[in-house]
Amino acid sequence: MRSGLDDAVGVNALADTVADPRVYGVISRRVPFEAGAMMAAFPQQAAALRDYCAERFDRLVINSLGEGLINVCGRGGDIAAGDLLCASSLPGAGQRQGDGVMRAFTVAKAREAATFSNPDEVRRIACTYHCG
Repeated sequence: MRSGLDDAVGVNALADTVADPRVYGVISRRVPFEAGAMMAAFPQQAAALRDYCAERFDRLVINSLGEGLINVCGRGGDIAAGDLLCASSLPGAGQRQGDGVMRAFTVAKAREAATFSNPDEVRRIACTYHCG
C-alpha cells in the first residue's frame, strides 16, 4: 500500500546474500502494527485490511542515513574503522565489503574496529549509515 510521498507499506526480510543491493537500512526496532494507528496508506474504508495487517505483521524502524550501530560478522574478515560494510550471508549481519568504493550495495561505514575469532561471530559496532 502507498499514499502520497510519505507513506509506503511493504514486506521486508533480513538480508542473507553477500552484497545484496536491495538492502536499504538496518533494523533499529520492531513494534506492533496497530490497526488504530495505521499510516495514511490505508484508507479509512479499508478497516478489514488494517486489521488483517495488524494481526499478522509488525512495524520496523529502519535506519538508512545518519549514525548508530550495526551487527557485523567475520565472514568478510576483520573490520577496521573506516571500512565499508555490506550485507553478509548470515541473516541480519553485515560484513566488511572488501573494497573502499561506495556501491549500490554499501550499507554503512565502520566507526570502530572489530576482530573475530570465527566467521560467524557477531559483534555490534558503531557506524554511519549510507543506504538512504
